[in-house]
Amino acid sequence: MPQRPPGWLAATMDVVVWGGRYTRRVYSWRLPTSRTKQDELATAHGTDGFALLTAVYAPGAPGWLRCPPLTCCAACWCRTTPGPPAAAGGRRT
Repeated sequence: MPQRPPGWLAATMDVVVWGGRYTRRVYSWRLPTSRTKQDELATAHGTDGFALLTAVYAPGAPGWLRCPPLTCCAACWCRTTPGPPAAAGGRRT
């Protein structure tokens, strides 16, 4: 993600929350020990992923975002991840 989010992205998601969750490098992450915390983390990552894909494919998003690698990633994500939680305004698939 860029250092300063473009307007279309900032209007779609809470970039402060994202920054807090994803600024550390992946190799430094540790899975929580509590099953409840693991489930909360999985739900947050799933919700974030769908929010990002929704932003990328929204009408106001730059067209270059829908490049072949991201399109492939989106197809894989949607095949392997249940839909956004109902509490987030989505419906489970």
